[in-house]
Amino acid sequence: MPLGQRGLNSTRLNRYGLDDLTSFVQQAANDTIVIIMIESLEGLEQLDEILKIEGIDIILEGAADLSQSMGMPWQSGHLKVKEKVQEMYIKTKNSQKHFCAIPRQPEDIEAWKQQSVQLFGE
Repeated sequence: MPLGQRGLNSTRLNRYGLDDLTSFVQQAANDTIVIIMIESLEGLEQLDEILKIEGIDIILEGAADLSQSMGMPWQSGHLKVKEKVQEMYIKTKNSQKHFCAIPRQPEDIEAWKQQSVQLFGE
């Protein structure tokens, strides 16, 4: 059954009764992907605890907003910001969860692929 509390209406959701609602709800719960975006120093500081939460599948880096929280707005390519994003990646990889990078320059894609990152946002 779905995690958490939510409303449920069985009209269009299960094709107006053509599909079994209980099976559909179970399938939807199993097929859900939970992505958490870390976009501040505070979020990065809490990442170890965040990674312990069952049900989180992917950590998405938010380097642009992270740079702002570091006092360097829109400097996502700054060495200090890149170091923090790398820290985020390593912690995520070590937790056996997936990491999603946002390449901002063409060469970033290859650099992330060299580290076995397979998910890319925009």
